[in-house]
Amino acid sequence: MPTNKFEQKALKQISLNEGLVTKIAGFFLGSKFRKAMKELERMKDDDPEFAAGMASLAQNYKTIDNMLDRLCKKHPDHPKCK
Repeated sequence: MPTNKFEQKALKQISLNEGLVTKIAGFFLGSKFRKAMKELERMKDDDPEFAAGMASLAQNYKTIDNMLDRLCKKHPDHPKCK
């Protein structure tokens, strides 16, 4: 158990950051999100501006997926890493 108050503060910040990443990744990897994405894929053929926005969203999804992979490598027993 850390006795130094700086260590305690650092550990609290680390756990806060990991929880935030987990919640964001859980949202993007959820079934409701995937269903909505399928519907949006059908709509993007009609509007080129919408298609560009979807490409940006896909890039952000890849970034979050990579963050989840890194989290699972550091903490394989994390609940979101199954």
